[in-house]
Amino acid sequence: MNDLFISPEEIMNEALEIEKEGATLALKLSLLSQKIKYIFPKIASSPSIESADSYFNLLENIQGILARLAYEHDLGLPDRLHRFVQDFDNLDHYKDHLFQEIKGGKYLF
Repeated sequence: MNDLFISPEEIMNEALEIEKEGATLALKLSLLSQKIKYIFPKIASSPSIESADSYFNLLENIQGILARLAYEHDLGLPDRLHRFVQDFDNLDHYKDHLFQEIKGGKYLF
């Protein structure tokens, strides 16, 4: 190929770099998912919603970051994280309901 604007070697290097970054991102999302899963039993064992506030605040912050990745940057999230982003949107309005669902074992991550 003799094209001034297309370098197969450069394109392949870029593609390999994207593949490597994608694998790293997939691993980081998997680890984040495990950490989110760890938080749910902490909420379930909290005696009151007030005592679970720090966990809900953390989940709300994580949800905001994941929502920006999904909707502003059009990044496809694994199903579990996508559901989390949707379910924890507007947490201020649904926190009481989610607290009861988590405590009752009805909401599983």
